[in-house]
Amino acid sequence: MATPNQESIDTFISSTGASEAVALQKLEVISIPVILFSFFVSLYDWRWGK
Repeated sequence: MATPNQESIDTFISSTGASEAVALQKLEVISIPVILFSFFVSLYDWRWGK
């Protein structure tokens, strides 16, 4: 599973007041769809020449 960078963790903590453990848990869950979305956008761009 992808580990979020420290800046993302710090931003989440300052925005929500959550602990670092909660921030890591929530950001790891969010990062999976983002990674997949980025992959498919890149694939689309490569395949159809955008």
